[in-house]
Amino acid sequence: MLRQAAADAAGAQQFPAGALYVVATPIGNLADLTLRAIHVLALADAIACEDTRHTRVLLERHGISAPLLSLHEHNERARAGELVARMRDGAVVALVSDAGMPLVPRIEHRKVEPVRPRGGFFFRNVPAISDRLVAKTRVHAGLIMALVAAVLVWLYLERTVWGFETRAVGHNAQAAAYAGMPVGRILLRAGLISGALAGLAGAGEVAGLKGYLTSDLSPGFGYTGIVVAMLAQLNPLGVVLAAIFVAAVFVGADSMSRTAGVPSYIADLVVALSLLTMLLAGMVTRYRLRR
Repeated sequence: MLRQAAADAAGAQQFPAGALYVVATPIGNLADLTLRAIHVLALADAIACEDTRHTRVLLERHGISAPLLSLHEHNERARAGELVARMRDGAVVALVSDAGMPLVPRIEHRKVEPVRPRGGFFFRNVPAISDRLVAKTRVHAGLIMALVAAVLVWLYLERTVWGFETRAVGHNAQAAAYAGMPVGRILLRAGLISGALAGLAGAGEVAGLKGYLTSDLSPGFGYTGIVVAMLAQLNPLGVVLAAIFVAAVFVGADSMSRTAGVPSYIADLVVALSLLTMLLAGMVTRYRLRR
């Protein structure tokens, strides 16, 4: 009934073949799907989606049986070529996300230019943060940004007056104030720089991996950053090695969880023990007992 109502609502509107249609899907209730979206999905010869299981539930609810094609960050390059070939042959392709409006295009999560050869429609890639540094991995240009930022922060702290003031306030704010340093201004400056670095990290996460902004973008990156900083003993260059270590633990635990059934919480345990060990070692070194 809804499909017929959708067709009636579309009326004489034309939906040319050999085109890609970006369709917004419900974020919450599956019933919150527009009539136009139902009509386009019913017309589609193929539907590209993030998770075929999730999208199949939505389509079955509305009696739509178009073939589903998975399109995610691990198969973007191969799948994009297949979709372009289908559109060149005159197929109607719909693009959906698990919830909400997919980035245009979801294909390769990149800035794109629409091109229409032979009346068809496909996307030509434009280099962006999402460019993969290593093929078939999630390593993108954001890694270079992070490495450059670490070096710049180290130079700032070790080779500038402002950096010296920041370190002095961090070690002892009262002593820094007694020496005539504007503690409030220095704290504000440090907070602004920290916020800018956090924003840069968020931009890399959105543009480099997900391709779209969600409310659950950060599953706790802030707390992880604190752990990384403590493991690195607050050294900007040490942060690089500490971050690689923590990332390896979490990725390894995730792989073990899928293949061996080991609870992924083991990663939190390993990181927590590493942090406690580092803090204990620092405490013993600073307050070592003497005869």
